[in-house]
Amino acid sequence: MASADLTGAREELLEALLRESREELERIDLKASILLSVCSLALAALVHAAACLHWDPRNLVGSQWFLWSGMALGACALVALAAAVWPRLGQGEEGITCFGHVARFEGLEELNAGLDKEASRHPSLSDHAAKRLLALSRIIYDKYRCIRWGMGLFGLCVLLCTITAIRALSIYSICVRPTSSLRREVSS
Repeated sequence: MASADLTGAREELLEALLRESREELERIDLKASILLSVCSLALAALVHAAACLHWDPRNLVGSQWFLWSGMALGACALVALAAAVWPRLGQGEEGITCFGHVARFEGLEELNAGLDKEASRHPSLSDHAAKRLLALSRIIYDKYRCIRWGMGLFGLCVLLCTITAIRALSIYSICVRPTSSLRREVSS
C-alpha cells in the first residue's frame, strides 16, 4: 500500500473512530444520568418509607449493620455515578484537545501562541485527531469504570437493604402476631 493510501486510510479511520467516540460519550452520559436518578430515587424512597412508618433501625439490634452498610454502599454508588456524570474539563492534560484547554488561555495572543505550539507538535490534522481520539477514549473509559463501580455498589446496597427488610418484617411479624391471636381469642 502506498504512503498516500495509508495516510488516507488512517485519516478515514481516525474520523470514524472520533465520530463513534463522540456518540459513545453522549450515550454514556445519558446512561450515567439515568442511573444516578434511579438510584437516588430508590434510596430516597427507602429513607422516606422508613420515616413514614416511624421505623427505628435500632429494633434490629445486631442486624442493623446490614442497613447501615447498605446505606453507606448506596451513598458510595451515588458518588461513583455522579463522578461518571461530572464534566471533564481537560485541565490535567497538555496540549489543546478540547474546550477546557482553550478556556485556560487568558487572551487571544496567548491562545494563538498555544495553537502555534500545538500545531508545531502535531503538524498534521491526522496527528491532532489521533491525540483527540486518545483523550476522548480515556474519558469514556473512566466514565464506564465509574458506572461499573456505581452499579456494583448499588447492587450490594440493594442486597443488604433487602436482608434488612426481611429481618425487619420477621421481627415485626413476631411482635404483631401475638396481639392479633389475642384479639381472636377474646372475640370467640
